[in-house]
Amino acid sequence: MGNWGTGELGNWKDFIEVMLRK
Repeated sequence: MGNWGTGELGNWKDFIEVMLRK
């Protein structure tokens, strides 16, 4: 991935990471 998912992808990616760390 490049630098196009800094706002949208970065948003859901952060959410998924938190859920996986649960």
